[in-house]
Amino acid sequence: MKRVLIGCAVGLASVASGQSINIDLGTEAGTPGSGYAAAGHAGYWNDALHGEALDLKDLNGNPTGVSIILPHDFSTPITDPNLAGGALALLGDAMSGFGDVMAFIQFSGLAPGIYDVFAYGYSGGGPFEATLFQLQSYYQNLSGPYTGTLVEGVTHAHFFLQVNQNGTLELGVVGGFWGSSGYVSGFQLVHEPCLADSNRDGVLDFFDVSKYLSWFSSGNSRADLNFDNTLDFADVQLFLQVFSAGCP
Repeated sequence: MKRVLIGCAVGLASVASGQSINIDLGTEAGTPGSGYAAAGHAGYWNDALHGEALDLKDLNGNPTGVSIILPHDFSTPITDPNLAGGALALLGDAMSGFGDVMAFIQFSGLAPGIYDVFAYGYSGGGPFEATLFQLQSYYQNLSGPYTGTLVEGVTHAHFFLQVNQNGTLELGVVGGFWGSSGYVSGFQLVHEPCLADSNRDGVLDFFDVSKYLSWFSSGNSRADLNFDNTLDFADVQLFLQVFSAGCP
């Protein structure tokens, strides 16, 4: 399984702490407006196939020094009458042509920290199309029709991970089964400053505890707070420590 690369972004002029970044891939359906949150946060959407790949902007449109390296720039429209608005701009076109051999997309210049990564790869709902994403030791397969809302496992994959001091992240993408094409519509990197804020609402309360325990009991990788690929008492202990200490 692919792990986070430890190549570094030496020489970048600026690496801001706490970056959250929205990225659109595809040339046919336009780019979502800044009011569209998708599964993450609303804000500026980088048009990575039209010159913004080497200096991505944050949600406020400020340069981050983060770059994305893409394996190619092939783009194809995704035809689905149910897509509209921001969802159409994000999912209505995609990088294509990944097929049966895994390709890799690399980010560099990321600030160290904890991130939610949303990877969009909607394939139009066809019965013989699927996209598989792999990040660190985790993977998720996407397939099925769009029904008017974004659904994990259909429109996007969701990963929770730690970026180390080297600031480099590698994500694999391939067709979800033999003969399927594989599509990548975009990404959202959401920096999470507080491990204990499970529902990401900026408040530590009972709902965070309940959500974390639900993740832990179901074996969800998001409960692996020390990132050792094992769910055990050490993760629960870390959650309680952070929760008790409070978040900045």
